Amino acid sequence: MSIQFDIKKDKNVTMLVEMSGIKQDKLEITFNIDVDGVIYGFPCSINENKVNMNIPALNTIIKNIKPGKYRGTIDVVLPGEYHLRPFDEDIEIVKCETPDVKIKKSIVKEEKPSVSIFLDEEDKIKKKSKQKRIVDKIEKQESIGEMKSFLDNLFDNTEIKDNDSDDSNEETEE
Repeated sequence: MSIQFDIKKDKNVTMLVEMSGIKQDKLEITFNIDVDGVIYGFPCSINENKVNMNIPALNTIIKNIKPGKYRGTIDVVLPGEYHLRPFDEDIEIVKCETPDVKIKKSIVKEEKPSVSIFLDEEDKIKKKSKQKRIVDKIEKQESIGEMKSFLDNLFDNTEIKDNDSDDSNEETEE
């Protein structure tokens, strides 16, 4: 078994264990990493025959750690009775580069589930063509609606004077 850790990320590892004749609640379990002769231990928990290791980002704990292979162990201790080391293997520490991604414009389009059924390729082409015409028509109506709203707002704020007022009627009566 090989475990891999990213220097900059927390890691949760769960391992299955088989035990008999042992009270699991009294066990002390640690995951250890040997870095240049210094052993860093991380307490683990055991629940329903599973050992859970929650290891924080290693660069926050071990300042000089670099990518490479290190020795990892799991120690199981029942205080005053015994000490077991069921895991003693090389582990790999890596530094994953995260790409720098910038979003210029976020467009969220809500899509609803749909199912299309076609008799054959020709039927598919006909239906897709008809769908496109309908979509184009809807988009055209939406742009016309936007233009109408714009013009309504424009004219609501402008007073329109009628040149054909009652003055013309007065001239004809004389």
